[in-house]
Amino acid sequence: MSLKKALLSITFAVSICFSTVASAADVVIGVANWPSVRVTADILKVIIEENYGLEVELQNGTNPIIFEAMDQNQMHVHPEVWLPNQQNLHDTY
Repeated sequence: MSLKKALLSITFAVSICFSTVASAADVVIGVANWPSVRVTADILKVIIEENYGLEVELQNGTNPIIFEAMDQNQMHVHPEVWLPNQQNLHDTY
């Protein structure tokens, strides 16, 4: 795991710990259409559900759809953002 991914994972875990209200499907992970994202999303789902007791929903989508949904707080996590390849989406949202 790269340092950047590790820091993002830690940041996410800390933010979950300090959230005030947790409800069903409180965490929605966007899943783009490539195998490594599916695997990463499945691993995150298990970790969040087993360690934080939250229900996690996986939603399929393209990168633009996932970024826009994250901007609107409809999705919360994109497991694999490739920079600089997706820099324009990162900057937009």
